Amino acid sequence: MAEKDPLKITLAEAAELYRKTMGKTKITQFNESNKVFGKYGKMPLVDIYKGNVGSRVLDEMLALADTAGKFNSLVDNLRLATTPVKRLISQADSNNPILGKLPDEQAAASQTKTIFGERKVAKAGADIAILSNNKAGWKEFFDQIDAIADDPKHPKQAVANALRISYYTGPRAGLVAGLQGSEYLVDRGAIYVLPQTKTVGAEVDEETRKGASKGETGFRGKAIPYTVPLGENAHAYLQQQLKINANDPDIVKYLAEQKKLGKAPIFVQKTIGKNGKVKVSTIDTTGMSNLLSDIKTSTPIIIDNTSGIEYNSLNPAEKGKTGKFGAALTRNLHGTIGVRQLDIADPLIDFLHGRSETSGTENQGQTKKLGYAKRPRGEFSQGERDGQQRIGNWINEVQGKSAVEIPDVQNKVSKTNYAIEGFFDPPESSSISAASTTDGRSNFIQKLLDGKVELPDMNEIREKRRLAKKTGGGGKLNAGIIGAVSVASGLVSMDAEAAVETGSQMIGEEVLERGTIEFLKKAGLGARVANPVGLGLTIAASSVSTIGEQAFEKEERLAKRLGVTRNDILKLPQAEKEKLFKMVEDQNKKQELAAAEKKAAGIATGEQFRSLSNAPTIRDSSAFPAGMGKDNGNIATDPMLDQMLMSGQI
Repeated sequence: MAEKDPLKITLAEAAELYRKTMGKTKITQFNESNKVFGKYGKMPLVDIYKGNVGSRVLDEMLALADTAGKFNSLVDNLRLATTPVKRLISQADSNNPILGKLPDEQAAASQTKTIFGERKVAKAGADIAILSNNKAGWKEFFDQIDAIADDPKHPKQAVANALRISYYTGPRAGLVAGLQGSEYLVDRGAIYVLPQTKTVGAEVDEETRKGASKGETGFRGKAIPYTVPLGENAHAYLQQQLKINANDPDIVKYLAEQKKLGKAPIFVQKTIGKNGKVKVSTIDTTGMSNLLSDIKTSTPIIIDNTSGIEYNSLNPAEKGKTGKFGAALTRNLHGTIGVRQLDIADPLIDFLHGRSETSGTENQGQTKKLGYAKRPRGEFSQGERDGQQRIGNWINEVQGKSAVEIPDVQNKVSKTNYAIEGFFDPPESSSISAASTTDGRSNFIQKLLDGKVELPDMNEIREKRRLAKKTGGGGKLNAGIIGAVSVASGLVSMDAEAAVETGSQMIGEEVLERGTIEFLKKAGLGARVANPVGLGLTIAASSVSTIGEQAFEKEERLAKRLGVTRNDILKLPQAEKEKLFKMVEDQNKKQELAAAEKKAAGIATGEQFRSLSNAPTIRDSSAFPAGMGKDNGNIATDPMLDQMLMSGQI
């Protein structure tokens, strides 16, 4: 497809091209199997946009999307599929008039809105609010859930338990339904769930962690974990579930099978069919909502603020087609108790719901903001734990119960005493769907070697990092960034993000790791460097930092560049591995040449930072044979670093 005239690439081919080169999910809307839009998949993509507004094929397609959801979904899929084709057309002929008829790759761009029109807004549905003042009604609700959740023989026991942990804790219901052993920090009384990012070019759709949003994006740069403390009740109920699972041979057998797939689900259910056949499976939010349909109270517990209708169930049969009902309301219940009943501060509620990494219960000085006092997994301030516990105490008071009354609560499950060995260990693969993900990565690497897909563009990556980290300030931060990119360039310049982090520590803070300093002294360098920035540049050029040896291993950098794991690189035959490294090297050279128009700015920046050192710079990399050299009083820089400075890449 790479050699095909971009003006002749079909819509279906464009969707596939997007997946292979840019996207992390398949676009199937234009496949032949789609009864509505499949016929358009055979058309050249550009032909869809030709003509005047109102008479385009595009207008015909948009008319078929008769709801706001369908319309917006179609627009998004067309925009994404168009992006790689638009780039190819622009590369071939930047003046082609068809470019003016194609949408921008950004949904909010004016060009996108000109082509598609404004996004559709769904009709207002039910606006549900929790009637938390009706404590009698809520007591009935909680008691009914407890009766099911505390009965190991009830077929919906796990579903009910997942529901109550949801409203005692505050995450999306899907996060609790899919909770894994490694995500429950059993010895710390906490949850730590990290969203997953799909691999570009994967042959099959990869399974991601449901219920955990805020995954890695170009804008965010990293995945934000959902990490919260558990109250006494939620912690005890999770322990209860673990005990129930371990005491059921059928569930134990099922969990052993799941472990082979890199999974360790906590909430599993067992059903027995009419033929006596036993089935064990994981739960989901649909099952949680269905159970809520059976939980009814004598008085209303929610109200639709739009219509004024009150309901005696979180998932009433008489509800409308639109609006938030069912399992999703467990989060609303948790938030309403915290805000409306207990006046818990908004920042703390946001933290408990995974919307913020900070809770507002601790001072936010520069040290914390800059990441020098990172929160270890499972550690929380007393204020954060107290906030979660207050919500649990409110529910307990409504029921007239306490956590000490939970069955067998005194017998604690831990990593060391749990009957199912290794249940709390992290999966071998970072993906929950280890098998399919590994296959997808292998296919991607093979296609890369075969020339069917292209290397990720590091210039684009660096630009996104630059925009994301731009502060308008100068001084230490800018010095840290320059030093960090220097570190990356001295080590083949493949992982800008990791380099910024390490370089900022070494240079921006003006503190160097002790082992690095000692190493430099032995090399005869430490005493000759005029300042920390100069020392940072020396470290970058000579690649002798003990930090660098750990952080910038060659295979690791390549793996991050490709969006695969280090093991995916290590298992390759040596010849294929060297081919990949050569491809990276060639691309780096091309990108350095492409940045020539920034030469003037680059020279200015380079000279500015070089002038911070009293020692002259030499370009002879032989100054440090085998990483060690004689003390000649000079600062040696890597030729690649100099090229990047001269070309304006840094």
